[in-house]
Amino acid sequence: MDGNRANLIVVYKDKDELALNLLRKLIEGKDDIEGEGIVGTEDDSIALIAWNEKIWLDNKKAGNICSKILFIGNVKGVENLIPIIDIKYNKYGIVYGWSGSQAVITVDSKSLKKKEEYDIFINDLRNKTNISIAASDKKVSKNKKTILKLGGTLTLPFIWPVLAGRHIKGVFDDKALVRKQQFLLGISELYLNHLDAFMKG
Repeated sequence: MDGNRANLIVVYKDKDELALNLLRKLIEGKDDIEGEGIVGTEDDSIALIAWNEKIWLDNKKAGNICSKILFIGNVKGVENLIPIIDIKYNKYGIVYGWSGSQAVITVDSKSLKKKEEYDIFINDLRNKTNISIAASDKKVSKNKKTILKLGGTLTLPFIWPVLAGRHIKGVFDDKALVRKQQFLLGISELYLNHLDAFMKG
């Protein structure tokens, strides 16, 4: 891409670093198809700048932020943004949208109240993120060596329990794990369907 890349400041809490890493992977990946069009955002069009909550609060106090901002999760102060955002996605307890130059994505792990709802969600997660689990069901819960692929381009073995959740006993009751799964789907939906509009708006 010619010209300068647009800055996207992503503000996150440490517990949501997995969502940040997925977004970085999607933005920095070379997924556009020559002759067929852009996938998500144009390759090399966005420079992701990651700020934890403390860095965000320090910079907010200084009042010199001019870039687009995406908040992942319940960062301090985001509760005042959520009521005024234009919602772009609201499903499976995942909500994201934006107002002006500020966007937010949040999840509610308690919203999936029935096992049947969770099963529909986890199937959607697998389908929309092109996840393949390269291990038998018996091995998943024993040795934790499952290899996972997102988008067919990057191997992320360190997130095995997040995406192999259906094979792990009691995952539906593990709200921290469900939260991570929700963020993976939400980030994928945001990148593929709405991030470009937010950045250009």
